[in-house]
Amino acid sequence: MVLRRIAEPINDLFFIRTFFKKEKWQFVRKIGSGSYGTAYLIQDPSGKQLYILKRLNFHKLKSNQARAGFQIETQLLSELSDVAFPALVQKGSLNGTPYFIMEYKAGKTFEQLIFAEGKVFSEHESFTITARLLSKLAGLHQMGIVHRDLRIPNVLADGERLSIIDFGLARKLGQEEEGIEADNPRKRVHFTSDLYSLGHFLLFLLYSGYQPSMKKERTWEEELELFPDSKRIIKKLLMSDVPYSSSMEALADINKQIKKYWE
Repeated sequence: MVLRRIAEPINDLFFIRTFFKKEKWQFVRKIGSGSYGTAYLIQDPSGKQLYILKRLNFHKLKSNQARAGFQIETQLLSELSDVAFPALVQKGSLNGTPYFIMEYKAGKTFEQLIFAEGKVFSEHESFTITARLLSKLAGLHQMGIVHRDLRIPNVLADGERLSIIDFGLARKLGQEEEGIEADNPRKRVHFTSDLYSLGHFLLFLLYSGYQPSMKKERTWEEELELFPDSKRIIKKLLMSDVPYSSSMEALADINKQIKKYWE
């Protein structure tokens, strides 16, 4: 672990210097590093267009599982065509380190909007945003792709436009992984994992305006004042009630709710 902490920054600096010496792209800044990959904000030679460069971390280069996951992410990005998802621009390998370049998505994450800017979403707004997001997820599911990491840091809002980023955990149906807990609803390679995460995403929006009136912790059903149908939909998304049979069924139900109460 100590050796990794020393070696990783050195290798990182070497990658940056070597890559940008050989390639046309311009380095802007390092965005961050996760368990498997490191991302950088870059721009084209004109300086007018931003992109994201992602490489596999050096301590994962000998991991077949990490390499396979990185390859899957690259392949899935190449299959996406909806403007809500980042498009793959370039892929390659530098001195044995795989990398890819994808489109940069502008906007603020819902984590920033809620916790940094104090944005409050009404019940109507929350369900409208969820419906728009679900329409994009339904398109993914029709392609046999499950995102598996739908969280407020991975959804961007740029005005009315929504974007879903970070396909590092995304998989095609049937691409099960070893070591994944079968009873973990977030990790299953199944559309229900995205619906489950969407239910939690919706709760974050609804809780944005919540002001606790008592110290005792209560369930979301007790704390949030919502229409009965809203609670029913959330429970189905979270699979505490009979779950939806498809993302399209969930979308139809949410759109029906919006039309019933707010149109």
